[in-house]
Amino acid sequence: MRNYFTYVLSAAMLTTSLTVSAQALRTAPQGLAKFAKTPTAGMLKGKKASDLKIAQSRVQPNAFRVLVRRYAADEDLTPVTNPEGTTYGNLALSDFNTFVYWGYLMTGQDRAALSSYIVAPNGDVYFQPFASSLPNSGYLKISKEKDGYVAHTPQLIYTESGQTDAGNDTTIYVYATRLTMQDQGNGYVGYQTDSVAKDTWNLDMKFTFENGVLQQADQSNYGNTAYANEIIGLTDAGGAWSGYSLGQITIKPLDAEDVAATLPSDTVRHDAVFSYDTPDTAGVEHATKTSSYYYTSKSNPSAVYVANPYNKDSKQYIAGTINADKSWSFKKQYLGADSTVMQHLWFIPGTYTVEKGTDYYGDPAAENDYAIDSLSDKLVLKYADGVYKSDSGKAMLINAGKDKVYYTGAYADPQYQDFVEVAATPADPSFTGYQAYNSSDGYGYLSFNIPCADMLGNYINPDKLYYNVFVNGDETELYEFSTDDYKYLTANMTNVPYSFSDNYDFFATNDAHGIYYHVNGVDQWGLQSIYTGGGETHKSKIVWFDAAASGVKAITNNGKSTVAYYDLTGRRVSKAQGGLFIKKITYADGSQKTVKVLK
Repeated sequence: MRNYFTYVLSAAMLTTSLTVSAQALRTAPQGLAKFAKTPTAGMLKGKKASDLKIAQSRVQPNAFRVLVRRYAADEDLTPVTNPEGTTYGNLALSDFNTFVYWGYLMTGQDRAALSSYIVAPNGDVYFQPFASSLPNSGYLKISKEKDGYVAHTPQLIYTESGQTDAGNDTTIYVYATRLTMQDQGNGYVGYQTDSVAKDTWNLDMKFTFENGVLQQADQSNYGNTAYANEIIGLTDAGGAWSGYSLGQITIKPLDAEDVAATLPSDTVRHDAVFSYDTPDTAGVEHATKTSSYYYTSKSNPSAVYVANPYNKDSKQYIAGTINADKSWSFKKQYLGADSTVMQHLWFIPGTYTVEKGTDYYGDPAAENDYAIDSLSDKLVLKYADGVYKSDSGKAMLINAGKDKVYYTGAYADPQYQDFVEVAATPADPSFTGYQAYNSSDGYGYLSFNIPCADMLGNYINPDKLYYNVFVNGDETELYEFSTDDYKYLTANMTNVPYSFSDNYDFFATNDAHGIYYHVNGVDQWGLQSIYTGGGETHKSKIVWFDAAASGVKAITNNGKSTVAYYDLTGRRVSKAQGGLFIKKITYADGSQKTVKVLK
């Protein structure tokens, strides 16, 4: 009999509280977050399930296949991708969820994720539970029946051509299946199919649907833990769980008061420098700076509108009041939907203190970080000498939810100052790290700083700051980032904008940058900053890094084909087991093939 795998957790560790979210995995929070490091609880990230172990759990695969066929023959099995009915959008999803990141099982919670559902003419309800982890996945059908709403599982949710471990072509079938947390013995628990008798499972998930609110009936936790007792999990046809799931589901409309501010027709734009404190710049007040803007209105001189600092180009604004003493005051308010993090966002004032830092997985780190202590009713930016500045200990939160700390951006001691752009020569860039090209992976990595400042240390407009990359010591050989190598580019690029990041090959957090490169045989890398502010173009000198002199050599595959596995976020894992993975084969001639496999 084939063995099927399920993730299990130490029961003793399940009391660990869930502090963060969810499924926008490649988007780093701004402000209090440091580059390539996750500090405090409350960010839009996931938390590692402590003491994760893999255990084997046997099921009856043939009997489970009977359940898969409960509504259709094999040849008729296709995911529901376009159900008929009325679509209700701009809804907010709250949930418990799990996912796999760098091979780890992660847990999270959403409080206001973007969502929608479709109500069919017969009253059935459809929604996409895995739209963020599998963007092309289908809908889960929740049937309207005499005694309520029920999702009969397993339901086919996703198919794709893939390969077996032996390299044979196959079709991958992924199902949405009801799983429950169960005792595995020896102090361990895990999510698996709920067997009630031999070859019999309880796989129906019940829902309620009243006044536009779709809610999973079982909102309970497992014992006294923070883990959902019942989930919808991604499984294979044998019921083996992939690590991705959703539980404690509630989808509802926004409250009537949650209406985003809009600009009056007579507003005047003011360019500004937005600055704030971070724990890694302790002792250097407002060292982190970025460009921003705000609006005032001639018809309403007591109103001010500040661009959302998390994404100033989102056309989302924090509406405030200009007081008699010229100070600005802002109250909690809805900003709008953000498709980059798949969340509804609110502005919320907060307070913070300094505490011991943590790494990405919530484990203690050497450096200090900021922690949000509480949410406040109002944030006041006091005016003095052309600067609007908060009191120390105050924070501006761009939050995914309006009642609990759950931020995509958090900014300590925020400050605004008008900015006047002038021509200037940008400061020289600098290299901070290097990873040699590996032919098995098909990439190497460069990290570097691009200062958003001129040669004298004065702030410059990042929207007019770019950088070029040069190779092999030749100042005329400009490196071109092509759409052939960089899948998220829409056109070939040589001038890289200072703030450009696709969170896949290009990374940018303030001055800190990183790039994956996909070319072998480059021994020297050069960087140059270009600034076009003030109507003029000025360039820094070209700064070189000599990879050959560093002694770090490229890694080749020695004429052999190699295989690497990645999770669905694109992070390489040392061992593909118990889930859906990306398999990349690099052949001896350097060509590559990528397929999905379910293991």
